[in-house]
Amino acid sequence: MNKILLLTAVLLFSVFAQAQDFQSTDPLVPIASKDSIKLDKFSAGIGVGYEFGGIGGNLIYYPQRNIGIFGGAGYTFVGFGYNAGVKIRYAETDQAPRIDPFIVAMYGYNNTLRYDRKPAFNRTFYNVTIGGGIDFRPRMLKLGYLSVAIYVPFRNPDAKNYNNNYVQWFYPTNLSNKQFPVSASIGYRLVIK
Repeated sequence: MNKILLLTAVLLFSVFAQAQDFQSTDPLVPIASKDSIKLDKFSAGIGVGYEFGGIGGNLIYYPQRNIGIFGGAGYTFVGFGYNAGVKIRYAETDQAPRIDPFIVAMYGYNNTLRYDRKPAFNRTFYNVTIGGGIDFRPRMLKLGYLSVAIYVPFRNPDAKNYNNNYVQWFYPTNLSNKQFPVSASIGYRLVIK
C-alpha cells in the first residue's frame, strides 16, 4: 500500500511540475507577472494525503486573507475517507507570494487497517491531525499552485486495540499495518476565485 501511495505521489508531482513548465502562446491561458497575482479566496485541489481524504480532492474557502476552511474526500485503500479543518497561511498582503507557508488542523481519517486476506476486517479510523507545509507557485501562474505538507496524526487508540486484540488473535499471519508517526501529502490546487 505504501509503495502505491509513494508511486502515486511521485507521478502527481512530476505531472504537475511539468504542467507548470508549460508556457502557452494561447491568449486564453492567463500568464501573470509576479506583481499582479492575487491570493486565492476559493480553490479546488486534487492529491494524495489526509486533507484529500486519501487519494481524492478537497475545497478550501478563505473568509479572511490568512484563515481558510476546507473539506476533502477520497479513497483510503479500504474505503471512503474524509477530513475537514482549518488552514492558516502566512500572507502579509493580498498579493500571492511564490512560496506561502501554512499550518493546518483537521479532524477526519488519519489511520486505516487493511487485511488483504480478510477484507471484512478492514477499517478506517478518525481523529485529529495537525501539520504544516508550503504552497508553491513555480511560475507565478494565476491558474494554480502545488501544495506540500507534513502531518502528525493523533491516532485513535481503538485502532491499536483493534489490531492487537482482535485481528492479530484470529489472523496472526496477516500483519502488514505499520503505523508511522508522521505523514505527508502532495497536491495541486486550481484557483477558482
